[in-house]
Amino acid sequence: MAEARKRLLIPYQPPAFYVPSAHPNAVIPQVRVALANLPTPIFPWTLPELPEDVAVDIKRDDYTGGVELTGNKVRKLEFLLGDAIAQSADIVVSAGGTQSNHARATAAACARLYGLPCVLYLRKDSEGRNGNLLIDRMVGATVHEVTAAQVKEWKEETVHWVERRAEVLAEATKSKVVGIPIGGSNALGCWGYLHAIGELSAQLDNNIESTYSDIVACTGSGATAGGLGVGLHLYRQSKNIDTSSLGLRSYGVSDSPDYFLDYIDGIIAPIFTGPKARDLLTITDAKGLGYAKSTTEELQFISRVARETGVIFDFCYTGKTVFGMWKDLTSGAWRPQPGKKALFIHTGGGPSLFDRADLFNDVLPPLEA
Repeated sequence: MAEARKRLLIPYQPPAFYVPSAHPNAVIPQVRVALANLPTPIFPWTLPELPEDVAVDIKRDDYTGGVELTGNKVRKLEFLLGDAIAQSADIVVSAGGTQSNHARATAAACARLYGLPCVLYLRKDSEGRNGNLLIDRMVGATVHEVTAAQVKEWKEETVHWVERRAEVLAEATKSKVVGIPIGGSNALGCWGYLHAIGELSAQLDNNIESTYSDIVACTGSGATAGGLGVGLHLYRQSKNIDTSSLGLRSYGVSDSPDYFLDYIDGIIAPIFTGPKARDLLTITDAKGLGYAKSTTEELQFISRVARETGVIFDFCYTGKTVFGMWKDLTSGAWRPQPGKKALFIHTGGGPSLFDRADLFNDVLPPLEA
């Protein structure tokens, strides 16, 4: 099947604003594999209680695939799995939490790629067996629940943990095993959203800044924000405009802004010669009570947005992000420039809702007799 998979590879050309000669020794993908439904559409979006002079559109990256491939991780996996296939991978290994969107998308994408075997190491942070975990198992991933000792090791050296799992499995199976990092967040994964800025430019006739002054997205592991930050910087550079004309705002949902900015510096360095992350984007702390922990106010807001706009968000990532953006817009913490709009990128995550329906019992209307 390795040769059949290689026939799925597509030669990759970076967006016009990325000039390879300006980034010596950069990691530039040579191939990708088509997994996502692109370009994802953009719609007007009327959030409740916004000031009359504030307008927001939404780019539906939750439309990248069906229920099994929805969300931002698919853009990263086009490059990460393209690279794995180019290496003649026999097995792909990755990791995450029980309800990891990345793990689910990796498993589903591997199944689509002629049943490329996928092994997942999942940190047990939920007792449920629905949502993303159900999809992992349905598409044939081999799922290992990570032990407490492994979690300790994981926290101490996250970046290399998956690589070590791949090495151990390769030795045991005498196979070519390729590890994909947690969240798909490495230099190669950043290309998913660097490329997305090229897509957005094409959707807007190479004139993003005429419509939008602010791009808004979630930061959960780093590569989405890193790719968007690099892509927007290079786009602005190609148009000779600055961040006052078009900026990137991100909301961190699992760690501190300083942690993410430092981490993003590390993963964009191999693909980009230019400013540090702190000059590419702002990150606002939106984790609230903590990673995957929700306040009643957050859950009420997610439910209200679903009821009044028909757009569904999860409670862990996109729900916290849109809640943070909405609070800032309604309080005046920031506003789009006059005559322009903000663009919110919906990065998916919906399947995890089906494992934690209990969270919403007290904020949804009761069932009628």
